[in-house]
Amino acid sequence: MIGLVKRFWQDDRGAVTVDWLVLTSGVVALAVLAYVGAKEQTILFSASVGDKIAAEADN
Repeated sequence: MIGLVKRFWQDDRGAVTVDWLVLTSGVVALAVLAYVGAKEQTILFSASVGDKIAAEADN
């Protein structure tokens, strides 16, 4: 049993997978935060452009 535990403790083949999982989840989290931050500004900007177009169409 001790030999099994030692082999498990020394085996690092899955460590790269864990690293990539953490890295990928961090990138996805940053992308979601960027989307949420840009979404509000995009909505405000498009509303402003729509108002200007509507004002020009009335003239």
